[in-house]
Amino acid sequence: MQSEHRRVSERWTLIAILVLAAILRLGWPGITEFKKDEAHIAQMALDLAGGRAFPLHGIETSVGLPKAPLSIWIYALPFRLSSNPLSGVLFTGALNVLAVALCWWLARRYWGARAAWIAALLYATSPWAVFYSRKIWEPNLMSPLVLVYAAAGLLGFLEGKRWAQAAHVLLLVLIVQLHYHAVLVAPLTPILLVLYRRRVHLPALLAGAGLGALTALPFLWHVLGQQSGVSPGLAAFLSRPAALDSASLKMWWMLVTGADIHSLAGDPTYLEFLRRVPGLSLPQALTGVLAIAAVAWGLWRGLRRRDDRAAGAAAVVAIWSILPILVMLRHSTELYPHYFTSLLPAPFLAVGWLLSKAPEATAGRGSAGRAARSAWRLAAPLVVAISLAQAAAFGVLLDVIGRQATPGGFGVPLRVLLETRRQARDWGDLVVVVSPGDDPRTAEWVAVYDVLLRGLPHRFVDGRHAALFPASPATVLVTPGAEAAVATYASAGLWRAGALIPARAGEEPFRLARWDGQSWPVWEEIPGPRALANGAELIGYGQEQLAQPGQSLAWWIVWRVWKVSANPGAAYQLYAHLLDAGGQRVAQVDSPTTPVNDWQAGDVVVQRFRFGLPARAVGPFAMRVGMYEYPSLRAQPVLDQAANPFADDLTIGPLR
Repeated sequence: MQSEHRRVSERWTLIAILVLAAILRLGWPGITEFKKDEAHIAQMALDLAGGRAFPLHGIETSVGLPKAPLSIWIYALPFRLSSNPLSGVLFTGALNVLAVALCWWLARRYWGARAAWIAALLYATSPWAVFYSRKIWEPNLMSPLVLVYAAAGLLGFLEGKRWAQAAHVLLLVLIVQLHYHAVLVAPLTPILLVLYRRRVHLPALLAGAGLGALTALPFLWHVLGQQSGVSPGLAAFLSRPAALDSASLKMWWMLVTGADIHSLAGDPTYLEFLRRVPGLSLPQALTGVLAIAAVAWGLWRGLRRRDDRAAGAAAVVAIWSILPILVMLRHSTELYPHYFTSLLPAPFLAVGWLLSKAPEATAGRGSAGRAARSAWRLAAPLVVAISLAQAAAFGVLLDVIGRQATPGGFGVPLRVLLETRRQARDWGDLVVVVSPGDDPRTAEWVAVYDVLLRGLPHRFVDGRHAALFPASPATVLVTPGAEAAVATYASAGLWRAGALIPARAGEEPFRLARWDGQSWPVWEEIPGPRALANGAELIGYGQEQLAQPGQSLAWWIVWRVWKVSANPGAAYQLYAHLLDAGGQRVAQVDSPTTPVNDWQAGDVVVQRFRFGLPARAVGPFAMRVGMYEYPSLRAQPVLDQAANPFADDLTIGPLR
């Protein structure tokens, strides 16, 4: 009867922990980041899910090296069900909830129910573990997969299960393909081979390695085919000077304790977060002390008794916990917290071992023994208090970063972006996305909306200097950071009937407007001939103020696509040279045109420039404008009525 009561209690404890883990990882999914990396992963996964492409590689690292496509293959699963990025977000969270369950199972198997709920609860509420469970990203898949890898290692080498040895080697290959920072825990495999060499089954290892090699073949094929592009980046990375410091130890402390989680709120918003969670450093410090004590005791006691199943498992978990510190003591690249997600939940497993087994090992007879047992009994409520404090703090953090601007911290929440998509879809037709940049490979908002507007006609324009008026009515969506375009569309009257979609307090809103195909900004016509050889036509210009020496001059040129370029791979620059009374150039601004492969007949583009007029410049002033191909610098001549080149550029003036 008593054992049945324990089983029921254990079951409900596990359910409560998993519910808490699910709330933290799956709750409020719109408060998640969806930036360039996430968008690129989603785009490639959508292509795979839709049968459009089979990726041989993933996205690039920050140093320009390609990653393996494993994360793309994994994320294709949720995107097979829905193209909404929330499907990938919830999928990531669900995998990490399963990881909490696996953490419980692993601790339960080797150390009992007490160790299981302690380890699982600490892992479920660990702030950085929660944060790295809430968005589409390769590092956010690392902890679940590494946990399976470590579990297979324990089953295979500690318990001698041959199938698990094969699975362990296969999983080693997979985690390295998931992200290069898996090398921080990869030494666990050779360590297990040495510690338990008498239980090694070579055919099982070879089988696992063979299966792993099969999964890596597509990426290896890509690397061999792109060797000329990969080798320079790899050589540059390997040639970087290395530093020997304590940065890895600081990152370890950060990931394990939840330290610096306030940094996600940005400066100065983090001050409000800290004001709402006073004393947060105490549970963080207690977590760190418990983890350090547990890892140290696991190494000392576990390695001495490694043939004992419980002690051996503790030794393996302790080694897993410290490997990232040791591997990255010497490093040639800046360290980031997400590099260390592979160490989780090892320290929490170690704490579970410590608090479940230490009372038996340290409590003696008499008053000292009773005192020790009483002290250890306080450990359980202490863990509960720490975990609830960490969970509550993360809930406050979600509230803060979901409502307020986070400069240098958390990105614009996905819920805001999905609202802009909803309204753009409701308005229908073509969507012109105006943002900083126009290339989805490099510009963040472009990459994001290329995914969000998938299946809906859309185009991009760099709103830092240009505004696009297509040949037919369209919806104009302007992101933060496109001030020049905002001014141009305002002069055309678009915002009178537009919509402002607020982001967070203190942030620039998103703007939506309907362009009817007839509302234009005011400009002065440029007399002909004015068509250029590349298919553009310079049709007008304007200025905001008088051209005065020593003052700044805001000026714009209006051009139209009269013919789609025969060379869509070309790139053109529009230039404007400010000339003084003697025809001498006193100021110059060059600006890229909209992407040539996106030109459509009838497009009208307004490009803005700002000049600083020298104080000694003498007017009246004129402007010389034209286009040239980049990077060849080949001029695009002005054509006469017979379509023959007759000048390299046009001179407009005198200016007011």
